[in-house]
This record gives sequence, structure tokens and C-alpha cells, in this order.
Amino acid sequence: MTRFPILVVVGHPLAAVAGLAVWIAYLVNGAAAYAWVAFAALLIVILQGFLLFTRWLVGRGGRHARGAEQAFPATAVAVHGTVAVTTLVLVFLTAMEVTRA
Repeated sequence: MTRFPILVVVGHPLAAVAGLAVWIAYLVNGAAAYAWVAFAALLIVILQGFLLFTRWLVGRGGRHARGAEQAFPATAVAVHGTVAVTTLVLVFLTAMEVTRA
């Protein structure tokens, strides 16, 4: 049983998939607006991920994470976060570049 907010648990991957769909739309037609919408979606995903991360971290002795959440290896959590931040930066730089062009 999780004590994480269900909207965040469900919303995090759903927002990520929505952002990926918008990014694919940008790749298909090259409109800068799609790149910025994908960036905005990524901001939402990262904020949700940060919330999950902090609750997972506190749960290692705190009141939020119980059961399955604690089975996540710390290395996997760190790699996931690093990839997320790298993706955010690359999407931002791409959106800046296509807006300038």
C-alpha cells in the first residue's frame, strides 16, 4: 500500500507520456510551439517526480513511503532523476534554438 498522493503516482507517468506525444508532434512538423508545450509538460513531470523523490527519501524512516516504494534501488532513482534533468535541459535548449530561428 502506498501513502504517496495517488494523483502524483498516476499523473507522473501520464504527464510524461503526454509530453512525449507533444515532442513527437514537434519532431513531425517542427513548430516551436510544440517544443515549448513539451517543455512545460516536462516541468510538470519533474515537479511531480521531485515530490515523489522527496517522499521516497523521507520514507526511509519517515511516514510516507511504505512497502513497494522502498524496494526501488537508490541507483535507479538517481539515474532516473539524472536522465530527467538532462532531458529537460535538452528540450529547453532545443525550444530556445527553434524559437530563435
